Amino acid sequence: MTGASGFVGRQVVAPLLRHGFEVHVTSRTPFDASSAHEHRVDLFDESAVSQLIDTVRPTHLIHLAWYTKPHEYWHSPLNTAWESCSLHLFESFVQNGGRRLVATGSRAEYQWGSEVLQEGVTPEVPATPYGCAKLSLQRRSEALTTKAGISFSWARLFFLFGPHERKERFVPSIVDPLIDREQAYCRNGDLFRDLLYVEDAGDAIVALARSTVEGTVNIASGAASQLGEVAVEIGSAMNLSQLVQVVSEDSSSTEPKSIVADVSRLSREVGWKPRFDRHDAIQRTIAWRIAQGRVNEA
Repeated sequence: MTGASGFVGRQVVAPLLRHGFEVHVTSRTPFDASSAHEHRVDLFDESAVSQLIDTVRPTHLIHLAWYTKPHEYWHSPLNTAWESCSLHLFESFVQNGGRRLVATGSRAEYQWGSEVLQEGVTPEVPATPYGCAKLSLQRRSEALTTKAGISFSWARLFFLFGPHERKERFVPSIVDPLIDREQAYCRNGDLFRDLLYVEDAGDAIVALARSTVEGTVNIASGAASQLGEVAVEIGSAMNLSQLVQVVSEDSSSTEPKSIVADVSRLSREVGWKPRFDRHDAIQRTIAWRIAQGRVNEA
């Protein structure tokens, strides 16, 4: 798997090991890979990637790595570069006898609106270079694997939160000021988003990899969480409700009122459901950020 030191990747290694996989991971930065075999490989180095795949000859490939710097990744020219290097990785995997490929996409591939976003039903009309690159890779990967006759699934991630999350993202932006006994501001508090604890997301990705389900699968909770309510819940959990300020700004021109996933394929075909409810997930996230001093990872 790639991206093993990232926000999502850290949550994928453990369930893979629990299910008896021999796990090989790539990472550009050192991290505790537990019982996995770590390979320091730059995915933009095509020769090194080809050599690694030829040496390991994996049966399964889980691809998580991408450029994800907050605010920048939506319009970064690096999205095109990541699409290209990802496709080369997939081609090497196919050429060396790979059997099952699972790669991660994004809610950004959909045309956003008020309806629940459903695989194969909701139009795929990305509004950003990030979404365009992800969707293009999904389609090229599907063509590649279909031609090669190997199994392929595209895990489309929604709004994740939990340990190792960057401080700029929604949940840390509420938790961190409260840890310092400072005012926490929730803007666009009237918006609804599909939130899923990142540990659950990692487990869902592994469940998808172990299944025979093909095509795009939403990785989400399927529940609409109003951001203002979540901010208030965080404040209450930390006994600092008086420091939480919820504002409902006029964001109609830039932000859809609701972004929520249909998770029928995930629950019925993959047979997976979240382990943690929102309350437990928020409690665990708060505890982790307090214990770690709000350390933020890639």
